[in-house]
Amino acid sequence: MRYVCMPEDSALLSLHKSLRRCLDVIDEQQEEWYRALIDCVPLVNTLNNLVDQLLICERVNFSQTPLRGFSILHHQIFYKLEEGIDVTLEKLNRNVRILQGVRDAVSHHVGSVLHVYAVNADEINLETTLERTANSPSLADILEWLKDTEKFFRNQHLERKNLLYMGNDHLQDIRNLYNTWEKLNDLSSIRQNIVQGTVQMMYIFAHCCPVIRDDKWGT
Repeated sequence: MRYVCMPEDSALLSLHKSLRRCLDVIDEQQEEWYRALIDCVPLVNTLNNLVDQLLICERVNFSQTPLRGFSILHHQIFYKLEEGIDVTLEKLNRNVRILQGVRDAVSHHVGSVLHVYAVNADEINLETTLERTANSPSLADILEWLKDTEKFFRNQHLERKNLLYMGNDHLQDIRNLYNTWEKLNDLSSIRQNIVQGTVQMMYIFAHCCPVIRDDKWGT
């Protein structure tokens, strides 16, 4: 006899399919995120080194050095260093735009899961939402973890994007960028490990422990 799909089962199945798609995307996008952050490290270090060189040049009185005969050398050095800073900042901006793409993809798919849940919430009773076992988290746990994961990517991208806004004192801004970026990397590495562990746990649950067992749909 074929199993008759109850409203709650249908709602859970829709939610589970959406969750699987979401976790597949997060799993893929995490790799993109990590690659972009790794690519940022030498760029941030290069920026800091260029600023060091520029500040040293500002303190040097070229008219009192053996290079005093090269009247435009001072300006040429400054120009090259400033140009190097601009080029490096643009490369860093490109990587931060990659982070933005990851943030957008994660936000979109997490939002889709939450939307599917909201649409079907009346069909899913509270006991089902809160039920957890020794082997699996509750639906409420999963939805909360998804929101935390989306928040992590959103906040991490925003903090790095804000660091790239250069004011009139751009040398000091770059100094702040270097110091804050390092702190963000230290802090985010801990959070990333937590997020990655959580996503892996949800991924295994979603792909190996379906909410609706397949045999319920058989004959």
